[in-house]
Order: sequence, then C-alpha cells, then structure tokens
Amino acid sequence: MPPDRRPTPYRRKQNLETPSAIIPAPPSRRKKKTFGWEAIVLIFTVLFGFTYMILYVTLAPSLDKLPPIKGPDYDNKLWGTYRSHMYFGLRTRDPKSPLFGMMWYEQPDAVIRPAIRHWCNQGDGISRYGWVAADGRSFGMQNITEKTGPIRTNWINDKGGFTARISFNMLKGRRYSVIFYLVSQYSNARFGLGTHLSEIFKGTSDYLGDLKVSVDSSKMDSISHSTLLLDDHLMLDKLDEYILSNTKAMEKDKKIVFVLNENHAATEGNFVAVQLNIENSVDLEVSLKTTSSTRNWPEGLENSRRSLKTPFSLASKNYTTIQMDMGKVALSNMLGSIGYSFGYNKVNFSHGIYEYGPQQLFSAVPSRPFFPRGFLWDEGFHTMLIRKFDPRLCLEIIVLAKYGPVLARIYPRLEKWNAWLRVSQMGSQKNGYRWRGRNAETYMELNPKTLASGLDDYPRASHPSVEELHLDLRCWLALCGRVMERLSKLYGTDAEHRKYAKQREELTDLDELVKMHWSEPAGIFCDYGKHSMSVALARVPTPSKERHFEYQRVTSHAPQLQLVSNVFGYNSLFPLMLRLLPANSKYLKLTLEKIRDPKELWTEFGLRSLSTRSPYYQARNTEHDPPYWRGAIWININYMTLSALKYYALQPGPYQSDAENIFQLLRANLVRNMANQFNRTGYIWENYDDRTGEGRGSHPFNGWSSLILMIMSDNLET
Repeated sequence: MPPDRRPTPYRRKQNLETPSAIIPAPPSRRKKKTFGWEAIVLIFTVLFGFTYMILYVTLAPSLDKLPPIKGPDYDNKLWGTYRSHMYFGLRTRDPKSPLFGMMWYEQPDAVIRPAIRHWCNQGDGISRYGWVAADGRSFGMQNITEKTGPIRTNWINDKGGFTARISFNMLKGRRYSVIFYLVSQYSNARFGLGTHLSEIFKGTSDYLGDLKVSVDSSKMDSISHSTLLLDDHLMLDKLDEYILSNTKAMEKDKKIVFVLNENHAATEGNFVAVQLNIENSVDLEVSLKTTSSTRNWPEGLENSRRSLKTPFSLASKNYTTIQMDMGKVALSNMLGSIGYSFGYNKVNFSHGIYEYGPQQLFSAVPSRPFFPRGFLWDEGFHTMLIRKFDPRLCLEIIVLAKYGPVLARIYPRLEKWNAWLRVSQMGSQKNGYRWRGRNAETYMELNPKTLASGLDDYPRASHPSVEELHLDLRCWLALCGRVMERLSKLYGTDAEHRKYAKQREELTDLDELVKMHWSEPAGIFCDYGKHSMSVALARVPTPSKERHFEYQRVTSHAPQLQLVSNVFGYNSLFPLMLRLLPANSKYLKLTLEKIRDPKELWTEFGLRSLSTRSPYYQARNTEHDPPYWRGAIWININYMTLSALKYYALQPGPYQSDAENIFQLLRANLVRNMANQFNRTGYIWENYDDRTGEGRGSHPFNGWSSLILMIMSDNLET
C-alpha cells in the first residue's frame, strides 16, 4: 500500500465479487426542469456516504427498514467491463453472472516465478493504462503500455455474450503467455474444456443458458496452448495464485516454457482456463456466445466508436491537443471503470459480526487499482459527470432502474436520512453540528482524524470533545434543508414543507453562522472546539525495551474552548461553496481575498487544501502517517469552488468582477497543470502537489479528478 494513501475503515481495497463490506447504492433522485437535480446527487451522497458506517456500527440491529425502491428493470444479460479492478474483465449485472478475465506474463528465461498481471496494481510497473473510448454500456477500447510494448483490449457486447480483440505488440524476441478464464460464483454454472481453440470453453449458466468461448487468430498454427479445469471452493482474489500453483516449467527448443498442468480430475467444474503462448506480437479474437448472440465484431465496434457523442463541447475553447486528450480520457475512464458487485455489509460488534444484505452495487469507482468499488462521497461527483453523458445510465447507478418517478419514490428515504443525520450528528449548541467518530483518547495523533467528514486528516480542534462544532457539517445541512424544502413542496405534505422551510431558514441564517463560526481577528470561517494554538508531534521518552521513545502530541499551552482560527483551508470555504454568503457580504470579500493569497490557498496549479500559514500545513499526523488533506490540491473541492465563483460572478454586487477574475485564473491553472501531468505520466491523479503540481496518490484516478472535463467544458452547475 503506497504511503500517500492511508487505509481507512470506509476505504479498504476489497475483492468486490466475494461477500464483503459493501456500501449500498446512494440515495437516488431525478432531474426536473424546476430542480437542481445534480445538486441533490452531490449533496445527499456526500452527506450520507461517510455516516453510513457509523449508522450501522451503532444502530444496525434496531434499524427500521428503509422504504423500498423498485428495480432493477434494466437488461441484466448485457456484458460490460464491470470487473473494474482488473486490467481486463467482463461480467453482467447479475449475481449469477459467469466472470470472464484475462491474465498475462512474460515467459522468464529461468525457472523463476513469473510476474503475472491480473488485478490492477500500481506496483506492476506498467507505464500507463486506461480506456481511450468507452460508453459504460456496450463497448470499450483500452490501451495498456507494458514495459516491453503496447497491449490493446477492445470489446463489444452482444445480448448474452461479447467479443473482444486482444492485441499484443511486444519487443521482438520476447515470449508471452496470455490466460483467459471463466469462473462461477453465485450460481450453479458448470464449465468444461473444448477440444480445440474454436471452442476452448463450453458450459451452461443458470440464466444465460448454453454458452461457448472461442479464440481466433491468424497465427493459430504457431500458438501452443494448455488448459486448466478446477471444481473447488475458490477465492476470487487468489485466482492468479491458483494459476501459478497449477503451472509447471518444461524445456522446449532449449528454452524454459511455463505451461498449465493439464492433469484434470473432472470433466466439468466452476473454473476453466486456457493459456496461449505467443511470440512478441499477435491479434486474438475472443468470443463468448449464447443462443441469443448475433453481433459481428469489426462493424459493431467501429460503429459504436464513431457514434459516440458527448455533450462536452471543447472544440471552440482553444484547448491544446493534450488538454483535449485528457478530457477524452477523463470521460472514457469514468465510463469504462463502472463496476458491479454483490455482497454484504459486515459490521463488527462486540458480540459478533452483523451482516446486512445481500445487496448489489452498480457504481463508478475512484481508482481501479486502489479503490475498486463505489464510495458515496465520490459517487456524488461521479454522477454529475455521467449524468451529462448518459442520464439513463446515471439513474441506473443511483437506483438500479430506468426512468420513472424517481424523486417521488426516494423522497421518503431522503426524509429518513435527513432526520437521522440531524439527530445523530447534533452538536452542543442549537443548529450546531459535530461529525462523530473522532478519537478523544489518543495522544499519538497530531490532530485526530475526522473520517466521517470525508476530509480525513484535515485539522479540526486539537483535542476532540463533545463541545466542538464543525463548520462544513452545518453548511451541508443548510443545503439539505434548502433541497428538502423544494422536494417537500412537490412530494410531501404541507406540514413537511413548513418543517423543511424552517430548517432551511435556521441553517442559512447568516448572523447565526457568523456568531458560531466566524473569527473576526483571523477573518475566516472555522470550526469551534477544545483547541490549543501550540501543538506539535514530538519524541517522548517511554519505558519500552524495544524503543526508548514514541511520537506523541504535546502542547505548550493548554487547550481551551475557542474558534480554530489558526486553520484556514477547504473547510473554511464551505459557506462560499454552498452559496450561503450574500453577494454584497464582507465575508464574501474576505474569503475571496484569502483564496487569492499565495500564502493561503492560491497556487499556479489550483487551490491547496490548507494554508501555508497554518501550523498543520504539510504536517505528519503520526510518525508513519503523512499529510493528506494538509496542502495537496484536490479537484472535487476546486470544482465546488469554481462552481460557486461562477455563481457569484453572475450576481450583481461589489465583488462580481473579483469572482469572475478568480474563476478564470483558477480554471486555467487547473487545466494547464493537470494536462502537463497527464502528458508527463499518462494518468489523471488522485490529488496534486501544491508546490510542484506533480500528481500524487493513486493512479489512474478515474474519480472526482475527472471533473476536469466539466471544468473545461464550462459545465459548472449554478
């Protein structure tokens, strides 16, 4: 696990196709002309994604059932690249789907363990990979740059089947093996081995019926192959280990060749594989056919690629070729990396494990190698982009269903979420709120993390307490009230409408927001809590025999209840980002000035997450816990800021031109730097270094960093 992305309870890398912790599909909503539909997507997924685990940890056994939402009614027999954690894997959106996958490795010249490629892994040393064209439904075109040459994986679906063309073009003299397999998970599907490559696998599936898999190539005569069949309880995250444990080395033409051990104990099983040994370059066509398959390969793929149109108009905006390519990859990787998973939430109670489910999740993923499943905080931003390209696909992600009276159906759920959040995260003062989950007992962290907020190690009050009040949560709930007021007018009762109007009125009250969260001396909005202005992580002697010291939080001034006025950063921008400030407000003026100050948040690469004047800027949280939201540039918050700046640039007032100027400069900085890094590395990154602009964190990062396309095309919802 790379050092610049910490493991957290809600962001564990998991094999999504086995029963495992899985976050249910996000609350769903439908756009109407009179509604900020995209705002609902963002707000409710952001608000509730991180609190979901807290809900189940504390209340799961006694929870009331949420109102049901009808679905799915999409075609669950269509294949897609819904195994997004793999370099190339296909399945349908059904728990009973067979799983198709590809592995490959270079044949070593000695009897050593081959370096197999299967799961996306940042440690594989692959120069770059990603989808260059995809629609999230029916086809995709992916380029993979191996150390010794390029690989292409292009595919197109068919009702009940698919066809893929795999092209290797490696350095001359290199020898490669490519392995294709089928595995059954939640079904009684049975597979057998064919007698030749025109039918390498055959079998029957619970809901697809009879199927067969074939391989075709113009070089078939020069390709040797071996097969493997297993009928056992298999762990999907160990499939490459099963392959290697059933591989043997033999000598052929004075060279070492690794092949599959073909001692088959059964005639059918739940896992079949074929290994093809190739010389440097080859084109392979792999097809899975059922009785309903009809589509031919070349014409179908080319027609799909040519007909791919997007609503993101960039041609008239004078972007460079690299910037245009980055925008195309941002969309294609988002769509090509949508995944489907099925399983259970698992929550650890003192008396045992509580399982909630089974549930299915259809969602985009932040990063194929590192976060290969959906996260509600991220998904709010994902759906903003996907909705522009394919509204129906967006609705399928949200509710696993097609068009319908979506808002009317999910309104009761949103009511429950809103009510639970206001009660469970209530603060010590009226209309003040506190994210739960901070560790008040630890002295090993410089500033205990606030994971529920999504901002992880962003510094809050130095000493967690029940008295603290969190600015961002109050702002989110203010926007919640605004949205629920509008929803209740359409779908609720008069009493509900009055209730949400009151919530909106109370939480958007500027005087109360200022009284609770504004520091006049510092000129910023900030949190409130038990805080010391002098905190450090220092070596403290310990009696341990193994080590005579440990790093602990130390203070030279005792903490006291006060505003956290020595921390200015993303959290301080929430009143601006969620448009709670009047266009003629001095608080808007001062916030804009802080944004534009290079000593605060402004850089030539985008807005950094924490002011350089803060004592927490680029500070480690523990000896082994590097800074995360303490200076790095994050595209989702930059997007929200740009959207707000565009809004204020359109509002009459004394700071209209300031907002417009900052908007133009910030957008140009973000696009230029991200394109430079994309050109240099081939990737869009999780975040960017505020001092050098270099990409950091997981990569490729298909998630909210793909909002750069929304930024480039001026699709900033206001």
